[in-house]
Amino acid sequence: LQVNVSVPAPWKPRACSIQGGSEVLRASCPGFDDVFVQTSLGTQAQPTEIGFSIQLPIKSGATVAVFIGNGTAPTTMTIAQAMSDARAKLVSRFAKFGVHNETYAGMQIAISWNTVYTPYEGIFTPVFRGSPWDVAKAHNYVLFEWDTYLSSMIAAHTDLWVAKSNIIRMTKSLIYAGYVAGFWNGLCGEVDKSKPPVGAFALEYLISLAPDEHLWLAELLFDQLLMWNRWWEQSRMMSDGALAPGSTRQMYSTPLNCINQDPEGASRCETGLDNSPLYMRAGYDATFVAERNVIDSVDVGMTALYARDALALGKLARRLGRLDAAEELEQRSARLARTLNKELWNEDEGIYLNKMWQTNEWVPNDKSGSLTVAPTYFYPMLAKVPSDLQVRRLVSRWLANDTEFCVLEQCTFGMPSISRSSSAFKDNDYWRGRAWGPMNLLVYFGLLEYPHLAEVASARRALSAQSEATFLPEWVKHHRVMENYNSVSGEGCDVGSAIPFYHWGALMAFLPLKEAGLLEKVAAEVEIVV
Repeated sequence: LQVNVSVPAPWKPRACSIQGGSEVLRASCPGFDDVFVQTSLGTQAQPTEIGFSIQLPIKSGATVAVFIGNGTAPTTMTIAQAMSDARAKLVSRFAKFGVHNETYAGMQIAISWNTVYTPYEGIFTPVFRGSPWDVAKAHNYVLFEWDTYLSSMIAAHTDLWVAKSNIIRMTKSLIYAGYVAGFWNGLCGEVDKSKPPVGAFALEYLISLAPDEHLWLAELLFDQLLMWNRWWEQSRMMSDGALAPGSTRQMYSTPLNCINQDPEGASRCETGLDNSPLYMRAGYDATFVAERNVIDSVDVGMTALYARDALALGKLARRLGRLDAAEELEQRSARLARTLNKELWNEDEGIYLNKMWQTNEWVPNDKSGSLTVAPTYFYPMLAKVPSDLQVRRLVSRWLANDTEFCVLEQCTFGMPSISRSSSAFKDNDYWRGRAWGPMNLLVYFGLLEYPHLAEVASARRALSAQSEATFLPEWVKHHRVMENYNSVSGEGCDVGSAIPFYHWGALMAFLPLKEAGLLEKVAAEVEIVV
């Protein structure tokens, strides 16, 4: 075990002063509370340039306690008792979820063990690249836009302050060009692009849990979210009224940028679906149109999420008394809905499809001859765009079809990130056939908009059950919360492109808890557990 105490590297030459002996060490660091390390191992601290490092060999019966605060550190016995009391309280909380107790435990811990503090963002739940503890190095963590917003929906039921902080930190990464960066890490980011617009959707969800108590979040963030919403129309909307993913190449020259990608790859990443067969190696390879800073196809998923974003933000605008903004947003959402139905609905196939905006032709079929269909084509349900008849076709022909997405009881795991009839399904590589929590969540919330349709309710229950069946084996056996899962076997570590402890993997746990009505029952009891 190693304990490192220091100020962040950019703060040099300021450093921590060290006091104490072999059993109790105290570091006083500028800008931070004091850090006390108590150990029965008798290990001396090794001074570093800006702090100290302690190597603590693990021995049976050894006691190590770390306390952060001011004044006198509590005894190890006091700390041990506090930890024991907190554990008992947490176990009691898990028990309230009955047969879903392990599901909730995994969801809680996925947030808790990914939550850190940095001087740049404060308390938040990032995605880690490298050591999660070496946060003085900017490259070791990132706040991916839609990852962070959707993880706030999980945290809303585990730690409300973290949920609020995630939404605030991500929204406050809005850069001077008027949009939330694709990712941010305190010093720089993915500033040539954004990511799927789900900020207002996540904010609306959090506020719905306690409308009066949480409305201040909307007051704090509304203007940034409105600016971002307008940016999509100004920068990514084509003449048919739909969004085309892109990369604003001019932003690569800004010192805020810390990633460089080819234009097609960068544009794919704006959708969040880096290697999806919707855009590459399955019959169609997206081409970048430099004069517009976008690829040559408009996107159903991005357009539908944009419609849902405008709808959510419009509702919040009315709550805040921002009536002019509310009318603007409602009109925008309505226009997007008309575009989706008029331009992107394929009546013959019973599905929304991406389209080539220069020729007005459907994106080419998969090289197998079938359509290339992803769960993003169900996202229009989030904004209640399709009629009941259209939804029935979406579900019966595609979502609940065992040759496509198999959201049925007979398929234990699912939903794949590309249809089973696609040539890319067998790739089992990232967005080429793997199952993903964010896709499950967004399709689930779309299905929630049609509770009066029996086949929709059946698909919703099946999707919820599949999500839990996918989540639990890796969690119970290995304590893994996977970035993505094999959609056939439910395995997580069968490939090297799935991070084994990734917060939004717990969206797979979120769905069954919501379907069982458990999240709403315990929402008022959420608190920080130390």
